[in-house]
Amino acid sequence: MVEFNTIEFIDLQPPLIKTEVQNNRLFLQLNSGIPVNLCNGDQLLIRWMSFNDIPAVLDLERQIFPSPWVYESFVYELTNRDYNISMVGVIGSQVIAYNVTYLIVDECHISNIAVAPAFRRLKIGEILLWISLQFSKSRNCKVAHLEVRKTNEAAISLYKKHGFQITGLRKNYYESEQEDALLMSLNLESEIKHGLV
Repeated sequence: MVEFNTIEFIDLQPPLIKTEVQNNRLFLQLNSGIPVNLCNGDQLLIRWMSFNDIPAVLDLERQIFPSPWVYESFVYELTNRDYNISMVGVIGSQVIAYNVTYLIVDECHISNIAVAPAFRRLKIGEILLWISLQFSKSRNCKVAHLEVRKTNEAAISLYKKHGFQITGLRKNYYESEQEDALLMSLNLESEIKHGLV
C-alpha cells in the first residue's frame, strides 16, 4: 500500500506531475484524499466527489449561485467518470467546497469551483483549480477553458494568476440573471506557471 504525507502549500509547486508514476500518485491520492494544511490551522481533505456528497454540495450550490444545479445534474456527472473529474473539499466531516471539471478529448473545461462563504480567502478554490489543472495535464489535455461572471473580479484575478487569458465574451450566459460571462483559456502544453504559496 502506498502512503502519502500531508501536503503543505510549499509542496504544491509545479511541476508536481512529471511522470506516469506521479500521475498515478495524484489519482491514488484523490482516491483516499489529499490532506492540505490551511493557513488558519484547519486540515482540508480533497477527494473525489461521491453520491453521498450530493446533498452537501447542493446546499453549497444554493448558498452561492443564483441558479443552482439540481440533484439529477450531479448524479449524471458522477455516473460519467470517463470525462468528469469532480472533487470535494472537506474539513472534518463538512463538505465546504467542490469542483466539477470535464475532460473532452484534449481539452479541459472547468465548470464549477465553489467554496462556502465562511471558508473563503484560505486558497481552497485555488487548491481545487490547481489540482484540476495538474490532473488535466496528466491526462494529456492541451488547453483549459472556463466561463466566469464578468463581475466576479476575485475569480478573474485568480484565473489570471494561473495564466488564464480572456479569449471571449458569452452574452447573457447566465440567463436568469441576464449576466455576461468571460471565456478564459489556458495553454496546458506550457508549464503551469503558478503553484500555491
